[in-house]
Amino acid sequence: MKSASRLYATSIDALGATTPMPVDLTGALSISDNHDLISGLVRVAQLAQTFIRTKVLAVFDLDWNEYLVLRVVAGNPNIRSSHAASRVGMNKATLSGVVTRLEERGLLRRVELDTHPGRISLVVTGPGADLWSLVTARVAGAERHFVQVPAARRTLGALSRCIDGAIASR
Repeated sequence: MKSASRLYATSIDALGATTPMPVDLTGALSISDNHDLISGLVRVAQLAQTFIRTKVLAVFDLDWNEYLVLRVVAGNPNIRSSHAASRVGMNKATLSGVVTRLEERGLLRRVELDTHPGRISLVVTGPGADLWSLVTARVAGAERHFVQVPAARRTLGALSRCIDGAIASR
């Protein structure tokens, strides 16, 4: 029986083989104590992102930044440009360039807010929504075949709950 204080992550080698890796979270939570866990999570994220970029997004002629912007705007209708930029971790100039490319393809629109003249929000167009549903289905399908992604999400969730518990108990 697994102890509640023990977390099992998945270690991934260079060939993509996985190995269960116990990580003890009973002590202090620090990067050095959980280096293997964090390294494993980062590696899973990098492998999944590379796979999604090259095998999924390329089919739809989308780059990673376009994917991130579409994801944020699709999930937050009428989001302001400045909020979208902070959500995806881009500066405003980079976001503006990405939005322009998506506008040229008819996938997004900039809309001036009626309530705040001069403030611009972003909305997904009909064709953008259609493309987004195809992209999300493909990404979800790719993640199902990339077995480490669900395990990494569970591990990251468990780690987050441990950190939240440690912070709350202080």
